[in-house]
Amino acid sequence: MGTRYEVAAPGGPLVLHEMGGEPGAPVVLVCHATGFCARAYDRLAAELARRHRVLGPDFRGHGESAAGPGAGFAWSELAADLTAVCDFVTGELGADGPVAAFGHSMGGAIVLLAQLARPGLFAAGYLYEPVVLPTAVGKHSNRLAAAARRRRPSFSSRAEALARYASRPPLDRLEAGVLADYVAHGFKEAAGGGVELRCTPAVEAATAEGAGEITVSDLAKVELRAEVACGGETGGAAVPSLWAPAIASALRASYRGHATLGHFGPLEDPRRIGAEALSFLAG
Repeated sequence: MGTRYEVAAPGGPLVLHEMGGEPGAPVVLVCHATGFCARAYDRLAAELARRHRVLGPDFRGHGESAAGPGAGFAWSELAADLTAVCDFVTGELGADGPVAAFGHSMGGAIVLLAQLARPGLFAAGYLYEPVVLPTAVGKHSNRLAAAARRRRPSFSSRAEALARYASRPPLDRLEAGVLADYVAHGFKEAAGGGVELRCTPAVEAATAEGAGEITVSDLAKVELRAEVACGGETGGAAVPSLWAPAIASALRASYRGHATLGHFGPLEDPRRIGAEALSFLAG
C-alpha cells in the first residue's frame, strides 16, 4: 500500500492507489462515493485484500486527482475515466481482465455506466446503494448539491476537521478509523496555513448534480454478475436505499439489506461490508 500511479484519462490524469493484496491476485477496483476519495476505504480494502489485489482510483476533482482544464463532471465522463483506469490495469500493470469492482453510491453508478458503454469491462460488481434513479432527470439542482456548497472548505488543522466531523451528522456515523483516514487523505495543506478539502465544495456539488444519467430502465441492457446492498434508511422518496430492490431486480442481481446501516454503510462498518463483498466476488 502507498504506491500510486498516474493514469491518462479523458478528464485529465487520474491517481490510482495500490490499497493492498498481492500483485498476482485478481484485481478489484474500489470506486468511491461523491466527495470522498479512494483512501477513505482503506479499512474495507483490507478485507478485500485477503483474496484480491485492491486498487482505488480518485475520480476527477476528488482526492489526489485534479480535474483537467475544461473537464466537466457528467457521470458518463467519469465512466470514461474509469474505463481508462481498467485499460491501464490490464495494460500497463499487466493484470488479468476483466477486473471486478466495488462501487459505493456514485461509484456504483459509474461502474454500471462504464459497463453499459463497454459490455464486459467488469467481471463482477458489488454495489452499495448505487445512485441509479427511477427516472431520468439530467443535470439538476438537488439537496445534496446544495448541502455540498455549504460545506466548510478549510480548517486550521486536520485535528480540528476530525473533531468537527466526529461531532455532527452525517460524518459522525463513520467508523472512527475510517473518519481519520478520510481526514488524512481528503485534505491537503493550504497555501496560507491549515488544511483544505481536496474535493472542493464546488466540485462536490457539480458531481452530485451529475446523477441521473443512468436509470433503472437502463439496467436491462447491463450484463454484469452483481450484488446490490443497501442500508435501512427510509426517510423520504429520494433515498437510495428505497431504489435498491428495483435496481437489483433490473440487474438480475442478488440483494442484501442492512437495517442498522445507512447510506455510508461501507464507511460505517467496513469490515462487515468488506467481508460481504469479498464473499460475493469470490463467487
